[in-house]
Amino acid sequence: MQAFAMILISTLGYSLRRGCRLKWVLVILTFEGALRVGMLISLIGMAFFQRRF
Repeated sequence: MQAFAMILISTLGYSLRRGCRLKWVLVILTFEGALRVGMLISLIGMAFFQRRF
């Protein structure tokens, strides 16, 4: 589920960036990056705790 959400965020971000000016592209990239990093940390945490317990 987490990996699918990361792909969805990337696809949505790309489609939004295509039609924007540079200023908004940078804003979208910032939010997209924050969401992707959060999802990646969550995915790593889930894998770590699943393996540990």
